[in-house]
Amino acid sequence: MALHRIALALLLSASAARADGLGDLKAALQRLAGNDPVKGTMDVRLTRQTVEDKKPVTYRGHATFSVEDGPKGLKLAFAKEDLLLAAGEGRAQMANPEKASPHRLGLREADALDVADLVNHADPLARYLEKAVLVEERREAWKGRPARVIVLRVDPPLPQSQRRHLKKVDVNARIWIGEDGAPLALSYQATYSGSRFFISFKGSIQEERRFAVQGDRLVVLSRALEESASGFTFSYSNQRTATFTPEK
Repeated sequence: MALHRIALALLLSASAARADGLGDLKAALQRLAGNDPVKGTMDVRLTRQTVEDKKPVTYRGHATFSVEDGPKGLKLAFAKEDLLLAAGEGRAQMANPEKASPHRLGLREADALDVADLVNHADPLARYLEKAVLVEERREAWKGRPARVIVLRVDPPLPQSQRRHLKKVDVNARIWIGEDGAPLALSYQATYSGSRFFISFKGSIQEERRFAVQGDRLVVLSRALEESASGFTFSYSNQRTATFTPEK
């Protein structure tokens, strides 16, 4: 009878541990050390609109470049043609500052630190989860694959200089994880409101990410980010996308 009770206790404790999807996700991220090399192509796009005194201005940018990350570090390579086009846009803007410059704006989106996080995402995601609180967990297939979805409440790491202007911040995320605990996709929503110099403002951020495991690293195959904010006489919105296609 004592052995039966011990076996039952072990079974229940194992089931409880398995039911904690957040713990399974963190354990999976620890296994993805990110040492294996990866190569591929990154495509980034940006649409930005600002409205001030009811006058809208829209900017668009686009860039495609190759990415290689490995023992010698991160390498980004841009086509000579794209660099020449960007240089030509710079010359055109000297004559007409209002001239569109999609290649220049797109190349500015090719940020090395951002790309490094996208192609080796286990550590950035683990840091994001440090202050996350599990709210709900349930079985929910993702793109036809068996999965669990975990719903999280997140306290964003904002400096006090920013936080003191905010009256309300609401951040939550959903992450789909596979049978091995590795993440498949993430959906993130944030809303905030506050005031500064007696001017009220509000905004929102929505982000979708799709993941894949390449060797021992987690990569972000796609990221779509939308953010908007408005105040007394201004508003702006940004739509950013990044798509990574690993080399076979």
